[in-house]
Amino acid sequence: MFVAAPEPAACQPARPKRSLAIDFMRAVAIVLVVFGHVQRGLFQGGQTSGLYWHTVYPVVDYFIYVFHVPVFFATSGVLLEWHSEQTSRQFGTRIARLVLLYLIWNTINAIPAVAFTEYLNRSFGRTGYLDAINPLHVNGIMWFFVALIGAQALHVLTRHHQPLRWIAIGLSVIVLAIDADFHGVAYGSLWLLLGAQIARWKLLDDIRFTLRQAGSSAAAYLIASALCYMLGVPYTLAIPACAFALHALCCVGQSRLGQLGLPAAVGKETLSIYVMHVLVVAGLRIGLLKGLQVQPSAILIITLTLAGVAIPIIAATMLRRLGLSKWVLLD
Repeated sequence: MFVAAPEPAACQPARPKRSLAIDFMRAVAIVLVVFGHVQRGLFQGGQTSGLYWHTVYPVVDYFIYVFHVPVFFATSGVLLEWHSEQTSRQFGTRIARLVLLYLIWNTINAIPAVAFTEYLNRSFGRTGYLDAINPLHVNGIMWFFVALIGAQALHVLTRHHQPLRWIAIGLSVIVLAIDADFHGVAYGSLWLLLGAQIARWKLLDDIRFTLRQAGSSAAAYLIASALCYMLGVPYTLAIPACAFALHALCCVGQSRLGQLGLPAAVGKETLSIYVMHVLVVAGLRIGLLKGLQVQPSAILIITLTLAGVAIPIIAATMLRRLGLSKWVLLD
C-alpha cells in the first residue's frame, strides 16, 4: 500500500512504474478493509441484532481478515525485491516517510476519536485522552505503519542473507503462534518477506495466470478458511488460506478484469483511503445512527463502505489540486 519503489539500478532490467495486477489486488483489499471496519464499528456499537450479526458476521469477519491486510505487506515485499539494490539513503528516506505518516495521521485520527468518545463507545482507560494522541502508544489502524517499518527493516537486513531471511520468517510464525506480536511487526514481516521471496524466485515474471486458476485458488481459500475457522485458528495463522487468496487475486489481477479502470484508480489511492476512511465512516455512522436513528442494515453497510472509499479519494484529489497533499504525505 505504502511502498514507493526506488529507482532501479542500472544493471537491473527496467520494470513498469506500476503493476496493474498489484493495483487490482490492493483495490480489492482496501475495499474489504473499509467493509470490515464498517461491520466491526456497527457491531461494537451494540445496536446490532438478528441472525446475521450473531451467526454470519463472525464468519464473514474472519474470512476477510485472513487475507486483506497481508495483501499490502506481500505486494510491498514484491515491489521492494524488484528494486532491492537500494542505497542506505533511499532506505532511510522511506522509513522516515513512514514515521511521518504515522505521526501525522495518528494525530489526525485521534483528535476526533477523543472529541466523540461517547458516541463511539470507546474508552481510553486510566491513562486518559492524552494517551490517544501519544505516538508512543500505538492504537487504532495506524499500527500498520509501525508493522511496515519493522518489516521493511528486516527486508533490508536479510536481502543478501537468504538463511537469515528464512529464520526471520520462521521466527515471525513462532511469535504469532505464541501471541507475542508487537503491533503487527511479526505479522507484517511474515508476509512482506514471503512476498519478497516470491519476487526473488521470479515466480511472477513472464507468467500469465488464468481465471480457471483463480477459481481453483478461490475455492481452496474458502475451504482452508472454513477449516481454520472451525478449528479455532487465529486468522493471523491461517497462512495456507491467505496464500490461496493472494494467488486468486493475482490471477484475476492479470486477467482483463484486473485491467479495468476502476480497480486501477482505487488501487492507486489505497494510502488516502486507508488513512482517512475511519474518519469518514465513523462520522457518517454517528450522524446516521445517533442523529437520524437509522438502524443497522445491509444498505447501511454498503453505503458506509462506498463512502469510506469514495470520499477519501475525492478529498485527496482536492488536496492535490490545492497543492496541500504533499504536506500530509499523500503523494
